Amino acid sequence: MVSTRVKENALRKAGVVMAPFPSRRLPVQERYQERGARVPQAEIDADVELARAVLQWKLGIDRQYEAHLRNRAAARDAPV
Repeated sequence: MVSTRVKENALRKAGVVMAPFPSRRLPVQERYQERGARVPQAEIDADVELARAVLQWKLGIDRQYEAHLRNRAAARDAPV
């Protein structure tokens, strides 16, 4: 199975315009990464939003890659 990073690289080389990788709404603060630290709800929400955005980004890359492969196959099979 081809990884998302490989798919993204192939699409980029083919000149396909893609959405940028999502970024976290809030900057990561090291003090909340310490064991036992109380993490504010806003930080938890930012992590959940980022996880959802990354999943949507990956699905978008997968769809674009599949379309790219179909287009290449169609171009290859087209009569000259």
